[in-house]
Amino acid sequence: MSLIKGAALLRFHRYSGPVLLLLACAAPLPLDSAEPSPHIRLSPWQIDFGESSEPVTGYLTILNIGDDTLNAFVISEDSQVEGPDMAVREVAPGGSAVVVLTWRPEGDAALDGQVRVESDDPDDPVLEVPVTGQGLAGALTSDDVDFGQVALGCEESGAVIVRNTGNAWLALDEPSLSGSDAFSLDGEASELQPDEVAAYTVRFAPSLEGADEAWVEVADLRVKLSGTGYASAEVVDVFEQPDGTQPVDVLFAVRAASSMETVRAELDEHIGVLLEEAGGDTQVGIVLRDDGCFDEAFSTEVEASNQNKIFMLMEGALKTSNLSEGHCNDGFLREGAALHLVGVSDMPEQSVNSSDYYVALFSSLAPATFHGLGGPDGGCETASDFGPMWDAVEDTEGIAASICDADVEDFLRDLGRHASTQPSRTLELTQSPLAETLVVTEDGALRDEWVLDGGSVVVDEAPATGSTVRVTYTVDGCP
Repeated sequence: MSLIKGAALLRFHRYSGPVLLLLACAAPLPLDSAEPSPHIRLSPWQIDFGESSEPVTGYLTILNIGDDTLNAFVISEDSQVEGPDMAVREVAPGGSAVVVLTWRPEGDAALDGQVRVESDDPDDPVLEVPVTGQGLAGALTSDDVDFGQVALGCEESGAVIVRNTGNAWLALDEPSLSGSDAFSLDGEASELQPDEVAAYTVRFAPSLEGADEAWVEVADLRVKLSGTGYASAEVVDVFEQPDGTQPVDVLFAVRAASSMETVRAELDEHIGVLLEEAGGDTQVGIVLRDDGCFDEAFSTEVEASNQNKIFMLMEGALKTSNLSEGHCNDGFLREGAALHLVGVSDMPEQSVNSSDYYVALFSSLAPATFHGLGGPDGGCETASDFGPMWDAVEDTEGIAASICDADVEDFLRDLGRHASTQPSRTLELTQSPLAETLVVTEDGALRDEWVLDGGSVVVDEAPATGSTVRVTYTVDGCP
């Protein structure tokens, strides 16, 4: 019998005898012969806590994508990040476990660490998760205040300047005073953004002989006040003569207006006179623009909205952001340098704060002296009274000249002499002396040839560089 099935011919033969059926069996092949094992995955692979002054919580998820139970534990390798104990976490296949991490910022320090996850995953037994963040905190700094010698019954005043050197806003309560009753304090609550300052007036009025001290406290800052009361009217003024190597930084803040074109051109023409008279390591910065960045010349054409706010132009030039390395005024305000600030304008000074504020502000950066070329008291036909700038010049005993009739070259020459770090023949006394009691010595040797000119002793020849001149005298009552 034959059948046609598809393209194959199937033939069947009839057989009526016994049949022997043979069957062959084989063991089935396994689909997957690997042993079960866990496999770890983490989410996220990096945790950024952001910026904060308060504790911040983050979450790390451990997933098991394997086919056996995963045993894992987490270790924080940074003291700012707190996590769980080292207890083992069991994660079933296809399951997950969430680990809670808390970052506690330490002041304004940055977080740049890692969290380590150890497990029995044969392929990834150790994984590291970077953790980052930026702490935010205000930080106050200030210099101590030493009043020196003050006669009994007299009073000296000074200023405590506190600066926020942190990277966050600070709210300051009213400062407090502790210690001797000979000291007094005037200060109010304030708010400081980073790099801003607050000034508190302090006074010392001794009633007893000897050294005395007190402390101004604001937030977590403690500033020492010290002074010495004396019954004798004898005073010793000490003049350490420079060695001629102290750097001098001179900052000109100039009103950039058409009415100032002639003066600005003369400043460009004669600025070399100042450098020649000052000598030594002297550099000049010129600020005309609101951003505080220096210009190459006084006559540079700029657009500025702070043309009548010379103090604020100075403040902009000396901002930390402008003085930092790589920024526009990098290299100015050098360590140990004398700072001379020169305001030039034919309009009234209109900065938002008082002259006392700016004198205190810039004096906190370096020994600062103000000078002015502007309209005189009451003004003139071509210029208005420079106003508050003259107060700063007087307070710091700088050079003042009327822009109405001044010779710019002479002004720069006088300024250069004032800024010079070479020894000076003029020794300005701290108090009014009785002429008959004056004694002048240089490095212990008596100097006989001098004259008293107002409140200054003028010696016939300038002292030697690096020498120490002492002027001893008595005063009658308080200065």
